[in-house]
Amino acid sequence: MAITHVIRGDDHLTNSARQLLLFRALGAGPPRFAHHSLVLGADGAKLSKRHGATSVGEFRELGYLPQALTNYLALLSWSHGEDELIGRERMVADFEPSRLSPSPSVFDQAKLDWLDHEYIMALDPREHERRFAERLEPGTPPQTAAALAAAFQPSLVAYGQAPALAAAVLQPPDAAPEMAAKAAAAAPQLATFRELRASAADWLPLVAAHDLLAAYRAWGKGTGYAARDLLMPLRIALTSAEHGPELPFVLAALGRDETLARLDATLAGKAHGEPTTTPGDAS
Repeated sequence: MAITHVIRGDDHLTNSARQLLLFRALGAGPPRFAHHSLVLGADGAKLSKRHGATSVGEFRELGYLPQALTNYLALLSWSHGEDELIGRERMVADFEPSRLSPSPSVFDQAKLDWLDHEYIMALDPREHERRFAERLEPGTPPQTAAALAAAFQPSLVAYGQAPALAAAVLQPPDAAPEMAAKAAAAAPQLATFRELRASAADWLPLVAAHDLLAAYRAWGKGTGYAARDLLMPLRIALTSAEHGPELPFVLAALGRDETLARLDATLAGKAHGEPTTTPGDAS
């Protein structure tokens, strides 16, 4: 078969003698064999299902970038200097079997997560948006996917996280009673923001969302409201949470109709989706 080199795990070391005898019996020149140490779990045992994902397919399904996984594997038991981010071209140029360590390596999930995040941050924005959007529910508006992709890029570890992260914004609010009370107590502020949002476009680019919030804060400053009294109730009304992605991303992701529906539900003291009697047409 014209195979010149075989590089494999040291668990195959015991096979080598029999295979060399077979080559000799067949009158064929044997390849050069090299055996490297295995990748172990944190407990020192061979990687298995109980340690988490162990195959390339599983990591792909979890949304890890191929270049990040390749980079991480290249760091295991290989003397590579101080650099951590190593591209494929450099791996090929620098690789020498003599620089491999005989000591077993321990799989470090946190290190892989860090590397994948670094590669995500370095992606072209359009490629990042595409990878994020393909993990969302079919039919997700492109404006929504783009806003959420931009919102969560700084915290994303792998694209498999996209559905859960997006759900914090896209799922209808269902605030706990104490949270709902905080929003209800800010009815005058929310009513004003509703008017501002109702007069704006169906979908807000991030710049327009920033401008809308700036107008809201300017109104609040003129009427004596602190920024927290304006923005925290708005966040609760829109997401049922006091923390999350920055509000401009939320406004850009939800669109006008959904934003108004959530504000109407809060102002009426009802759960999102129940009929409201707030005057004025959202459109």
